[in-house]
Amino acid sequence: FVRFVVPAIPQSPDIIDLSERNLPLNEFYSDYTKICYTNSLGNALIDEISVEIGDQTIDRVTGMWLDIWSNYFIPEEKRSVYNTMVAKFPFVPGFAPFLNQPSYLQSAGGIGQDIFFLDGEHCELFVPVPFWFCGEYENAFPLIALQGQDMRVRMKVRPFVETMFKCFQPLFETNIFTNVHELHLKEAELYVTYYHLDNDERRQFALNTREYVIEDHQIMMNYNIPPEHTNIKFKLPLNRPIKDLYWVIQRSEAKEFNDWFNYTNKVLDEKGTPTHIMERAQLNLNGVGRFWEPLDNRYLMYAKPYRAHRYIPGIDRNGFLYNYLFCIDPNALQHNGSMNATSFTEVVLDLTLYNVDQYMGFTEKILAGELVTEEFPRINPSKLPTVLHVFARSYNVLRIYNGCATLRYK
Repeated sequence: FVRFVVPAIPQSPDIIDLSERNLPLNEFYSDYTKICYTNSLGNALIDEISVEIGDQTIDRVTGMWLDIWSNYFIPEEKRSVYNTMVAKFPFVPGFAPFLNQPSYLQSAGGIGQDIFFLDGEHCELFVPVPFWFCGEYENAFPLIALQGQDMRVRMKVRPFVETMFKCFQPLFETNIFTNVHELHLKEAELYVTYYHLDNDERRQFALNTREYVIEDHQIMMNYNIPPEHTNIKFKLPLNRPIKDLYWVIQRSEAKEFNDWFNYTNKVLDEKGTPTHIMERAQLNLNGVGRFWEPLDNRYLMYAKPYRAHRYIPGIDRNGFLYNYLFCIDPNALQHNGSMNATSFTEVVLDLTLYNVDQYMGFTEKILAGELVTEEFPRINPSKLPTVLHVFARSYNVLRIYNGCATLRYK
């Protein structure tokens, strides 16, 4: 995989709406029986993707944000189709994607059958990209007004070796990757919806100065949390009005095993039921707590999103997401509330992690026709290095004047 720049979008149509990325993958061969890509492959393939106008980056999102966004903003009736488009399969408790053990692919409710074409079949993915001018036609970008600049989409793609599950199995200590044929991204296409205007509308967009309130993203990734730290504070470099805030905590090993969207206390084949790394959180604004008391992880995972979001993530490997809203309706096009981060000199996310030496759990399995319960110690996240990722959706003003566009606030 290589880093590349998509050519300038043709200016012949008048208004555009970026729909999705089409990512056909090369054939997946292996000298062993089965090897699988990482979960939510379409999102995992994208390291980051950005929109540029002229020499200015207007907005940027990462593959992790695409996965988090899908957990909140894809409605239930579209979820199975979305999972097929990006190659995302449901979590199956106790699954182990080892060689010769591809059973979890057949346990994905039929989804895996459609997208994980192994042993010589190719995989074609469609990845929706939620920039401000996407989705709703009311937000379409007036490309006809951009006479003096080009609009580009830049995408950085992960290397192939970072899209394969790595396991604890000894087989991987024998450099299994030498047995996989060289693969590459066959092609990447940008699907765009154009809206055509009549002559009077074209003239108005081309000649008049316009200002648009747009949504952009502020991304703060890879805050390292050292082992043995159960309470830690992170100063967030936020600015402008913030619509909502999202964060996840991962085991550092998740990145090493290419388990990109695993936000639990365990990785791959470790025993136990996945659970929270974070116990509670507080948001301090100029030293004053935003909440009366630190909020419990379950409130941030369930109760707060329940009030406004179309969909609430379930308890699975990529479902331990935390969200706080400063707006009334995060799905609405019209501004309906925000926190002006620029008015605060310091915004601090104060996290408390679980610290339990004997955090016990139970699992059940079938042995000789009998239900057997095993007891085992769960992973204590405070004993291991973890990493925090924070995402904020914010407002900005895009001004178009004399055929050129610029952001009002940097």
